[in-house]
Amino acid sequence: MKTTISVNDFISAFALSQYKDNFSRAALIAIFTDICEREAETDTETELDVCAIACEWSEYDSALEYMEDHSLSFEDVGLDEEEAEEELAENDELNSDQVETFIEWLQTQTAVIQLDNGGLVVVDY
Repeated sequence: MKTTISVNDFISAFALSQYKDNFSRAALIAIFTDICEREAETDTETELDVCAIACEWSEYDSALEYMEDHSLSFEDVGLDEEEAEEELAENDELNSDQVETFIEWLQTQTAVIQLDNGGLVVVDY
């Protein structure tokens, strides 16, 4: 027996769990969409396990936050350190080309979803 859930059911499952603060609404929608796409591609069904999802995925506000959390240097992720430092000094964030370079590097390491607000949702391996 199974129950098909909607994105709202998915978000509610997190809201009612101990993991209610793990993800933004945008991140939960992105994760739900990713799971649905994988189900369609593989012709398999996924059991809703909020704990497993919360352990598998992490949300970051920016590329910089991910880099800091994982002790990565600009060079580690394919960025020119001097240019990145200059961009940070001028704008307090990386420019779009630098973020794109970082995302391309990160996609070689794990699954990544870039959110519209500049945040990232990443599978933890």
